Amino acid sequence: MKKNEQIVLNISLARIQMRVFAKVSTSGGMFGLLAEQVIASGGTIWAAGFDDAAIVVHKKSRKLDELDDLYGSKYVQSDLKDTFKKSDKN
Repeated sequence: MKKNEQIVLNISLARIQMRVFAKVSTSGGMFGLLAEQVIASGGTIWAAGFDDAAIVVHKKSRKLDELDDLYGSKYVQSDLKDTFKKSDKN
């Protein structure tokens, strides 16, 4: 960095006050709120969740009851497989 050069950072922070989301979410509750809004408007959510073998994979959800497995952090490498191809079809 050169003398007098400035670095500009844009930082966003969000936390939801609705305890129902905050209890199950590690994103400050924002994942649940945003996911519900997307599904309510007819959209699709793609997020990381565990498969039957406890491997983190990316899953599609179009219903609220499909979101339960997608809450919480997964501090491991995920397997994207063909997620992007599938999401382009939606």
